[in-house]
Amino acid sequence: MLKPPVWLVLLMAMGASYAFFQVLFVHDSGNKLSWNDTPSNQSPIVSTTQLAFGSSPDLALVRHLRRMNAKMYAVYWCGVCQQQLQMFSPQAVKELTVIECDPRGKNPQPQRCERMGIYAFPTWEINGKLLPPGGISLRGLAELSGFDGSKNF
Repeated sequence: MLKPPVWLVLLMAMGASYAFFQVLFVHDSGNKLSWNDTPSNQSPIVSTTQLAFGSSPDLALVRHLRRMNAKMYAVYWCGVCQQQLQMFSPQAVKELTVIECDPRGKNPQPQRCERMGIYAFPTWEINGKLLPPGGISLRGLAELSGFDGSKNF
């Protein structure tokens, strides 16, 4: 049996990963929202002053989500979950409600995830409703949760 060269296998895997990433990171709520929905005239970078004093827009969004009892269900080994968390500043991540669904993870709650019927990650619960699994942009989270603060993420 003829084996393909390693570079070809890697190239095919990268293409499959890219296609998978594109499917997971688009959320449709009438219009397409993606990880890259920052307008071209706005910087996605939050200043260090904002981070130091806790006034970054993503921190305000997380505090809004907490008031709404919103949750992100995740597993520690999920790359998409890690990418979702990286969208937030370190301070915002500390305040975000993340439910670990893998029994091997830190502070796991697998029974809760099973009871909710959550088997794909990340899955967000906003306004008491489970959203389709996959990453959601900060603007998408703001829109879905009714956040009326700054959306300059």
